[in-house]
Amino acid sequence: MLKPQALRPLLAAMVRAEELSRDVALAQALIAPPPLAPVLARQGRQEALHALTFRRVLQCLPGNAPCPPALVQVMDAWQARLMDDVQAGRLAASLLGLQCVLEGLACAALAPPPGELARMADAWVPLRPLVLHQEMAHRKLGTTWVARLAPADGAELRSARADYVALGGELLEAGLSSLDCLAADADHYRAAVRRELAGACPGIPDGHPTPRRL
Repeated sequence: MLKPQALRPLLAAMVRAEELSRDVALAQALIAPPPLAPVLARQGRQEALHALTFRRVLQCLPGNAPCPPALVQVMDAWQARLMDDVQAGRLAASLLGLQCVLEGLACAALAPPPGELARMADAWVPLRPLVLHQEMAHRKLGTTWVARLAPADGAELRSARADYVALGGELLEAGLSSLDCLAADADHYRAAVRRELAGACPGIPDGHPTPRRL
């Protein structure tokens, strides 16, 4: 039987992920074209509220378990790669890495299967459905804008997608090995994350010219 304190490492990891998303979305807003910039700034504010929501729950839970080091290491590497893309002006690559891939993993994490973890999450994080709804909107935003911003050959974005998908796999395994509260649903989370990674950003050009119609 799960005890409330078992949620602490998971919620601490969610705080770290939301703070990462906040910082990168606000940085993206500074280099985005006018139609997109205010939307990214709003996403940054939403991510800040998500982090605050999870932090408030942590303050009410017993114990003092931090975000597991294995997860911190992967998220630090993810944030460094995202900020490299932003600082180099590779907005589409950063959208792919944050909004398409990382937000997709957040959607999987926020949708546990029916069972003990889901019941406990509903009891302790009543705003979870709202957070999930907003994360799904962020993922859709990324998919739409990566397709709009993608260069014709798409080679750089295909390379970035491979890198971010690899980070997603590392994050999944770090989470399953570090978060005891996910153990009973490990197969569910592996399948959900693999679906998200396989479907990340389908609109990237494949580099092959469109055949002319005769």
